[in-house]
Amino acid sequence: MQQTEAIIKARNLKKSFGENTIIKNVSFDLMKEENLVIMGKSGTGKSVLIKCIIGLLVPDEGELSVMDYNLMDIDADQLNELRRTVGYLFQGGALYDSMTVERNLKFPLRRFPDAPSESEIDELVDEVLENVELAHTKHKMPSELSGGMKKRIALARTLIMKPKIMLYDEPTTGLDVITSNEISDLILEMRKKYNISSIIITHDISCVDKTADRIIILDKGEVLNEGSFDEIRKSNDNTIRAYFESV
Repeated sequence: MQQTEAIIKARNLKKSFGENTIIKNVSFDLMKEENLVIMGKSGTGKSVLIKCIIGLLVPDEGELSVMDYNLMDIDADQLNELRRTVGYLFQGGALYDSMTVERNLKFPLRRFPDAPSESEIDELVDEVLENVELAHTKHKMPSELSGGMKKRIALARTLIMKPKIMLYDEPTTGLDVITSNEISDLILEMRKKYNISSIIITHDISCVDKTADRIIILDKGEVLNEGSFDEIRKSNDNTIRAYFESV
């Protein structure tokens, strides 16, 4: 993959809650059409970092730009514009239990004044359901879906907005090995189809191996190491080696 343009730029980010500093001195770029995996123990700042990227949290210090928007100085209208280009796959999927799959998918499109026509929305729903191979679930309720199907539908709901950036929060957590591999394959397929740049938070080494162009290891809120899968796996650092013991 040719990396020519940084779509996210972070420099010396710091975020604290009271006396507790969660991330400090974190710097990285996400290149266009790159899959960047962020790994680290629970509490090392992974989720805080992507919440800063989507504007749910504001860093205390540093520089952060996403799609040329300055997240350190952004107004509400600009933030809404940015969020239309950034998809966020929540760990639990976050589907609306009271809505069918079809209505879940239509919901984000109808939130904006310039929403497509109903016929266009219907076409988009069919397109994304075909992409995640779940066209037959259109009229089902979330309670009728397996864990893997819910993840796919949640991804479809995000993809229907045609995002340029995807943020995946533990996309394979709670899934069996076969379904986890299918989700990892889907991440790659959607990158190829939509030219998406992605940040993937995961502890699943199989997912890391399959999807990562580059890996960042966070430890105690700081970047401990950065590199390709093979480069990181060869590290002599015991903290890093622990992630790869089964590989």
